[in-house]
This record gives sequence, structure tokens and C-alpha cells, in this order.
Amino acid sequence: MKLNLFCIIAIALFWSCSLAVGAENSAVEFFGNAADSVIFPDSPSLDINGKEFTMEAWVFPTAPQNGDGIIINKEDTYEMALRNGDLFMFAIQAGAWDWFGGGKPTMNEWHHVAVTYDGKRTESWVDG
Repeated sequence: MKLNLFCIIAIALFWSCSLAVGAENSAVEFFGNAADSVIFPDSPSLDINGKEFTMEAWVFPTAPQNGDGIIINKEDTYEMALRNGDLFMFAIQAGAWDWFGGGKPTMNEWHHVAVTYDGKRTESWVDG
């Protein structure tokens, strides 16, 4: 069974969070404070452990960040982020972080970013 993880309006650790005005279906809006995030309790259902999965988010980067702009993260397990200012990348922790991807979203525009794993191959997309 495919494990689907979704995140809407992201770059969670770099944006403060509130309910979006007029938002439906539990949307959130982030404003740029470094320590703000949406945190979910740890759960075995969030483990990927070789299972098929899809992770996706809509992001609106406004300026390159120093370091990683984390979009989705399960500490010491996996991470989707804008790295080194503006490269969309994904990593899995398997003894050491193994980063891949590298799509470059433009600033001040909405982008759909996604990563999938089908049991054999991992792929990532920016607006694809």
C-alpha cells in the first residue's frame, strides 16, 4: 500500500504559522520566523522503511535561505528541503544522509514539489 504524506504551503521551519484567511481543508500560512513549524507526534505510520511513498508540497519561496529550508522532515530518517539557498532536494538517512534531486524553483512563484518511491526507484519533481 502506498504511503502518502502531504504538506500544504510549506517551508515549515522558516515561516511562522497561522490559519490562512478564507482557507478551507486545514490550510496554513507561514510568515518567516526561523523557529516556527507544524509538528506532528511521532508515529510508526510516518516510517517509510522501504515502503512505497509519495511526499509532496506546494511552496512559495521568496528568497534564498542559508542552509536548509526544511519542507518535510522526520528527524534522522528523511527530509525534503530547499538546500543551499534554492535547490529542491530529498534525502534518506541510511548510515549517512544521501541527498538527491536538484530542481531549482524560481523565487516568488508557487511550485509543486514531490518525491516518490515505488519500491525500487526514487524520483523527485519541481512542477512536474
